[in-house]
Amino acid sequence: MPATISLREDVVRRFAQFTGAYPWQWSPEHVHLWITHLTVELRRAHTTIRGYHAALRCFCDCVTALHQGWTRECQDRLGSVPVQICLDERAADALAGPGRRPMTREEVQRFLDYTDDQMGQTLRQGNKGAPARCRDAPLFKVVYAWG
Repeated sequence: MPATISLREDVVRRFAQFTGAYPWQWSPEHVHLWITHLTVELRRAHTTIRGYHAALRCFCDCVTALHQGWTRECQDRLGSVPVQICLDERAADALAGPGRRPMTREEVQRFLDYTDDQMGQTLRQGNKGAPARCRDAPLFKVVYAWG
């Protein structure tokens, strides 16, 4: 089994264990509670939670797709059908990582100016860190310029 499928399956199994319910019983409220649990109690990173959410959404997309036949099978056997529980409007608020964003040009300039100042100060003082600072300041500029 490819690694991506295995990881996604693991996420779906953990979600099912958390809810204690079957997929045809899941609701968007379950997702909200799970994300809250992951964020508050387990202190998972926003990127991790987004990945979990995406895996769960893929699973729900599969089981709710009419051409897959799962909805008909569940209706015939169980009298209930699974629904898409990963709603975008809930995900936007719960999964946004407000602390993570690209730096503005002004912030980048201040950072690069700071590294230059630190390099100059270290050279003037003759500290042991001079070679590292002389290496780091130009390296940051190269990384910024060429990614």
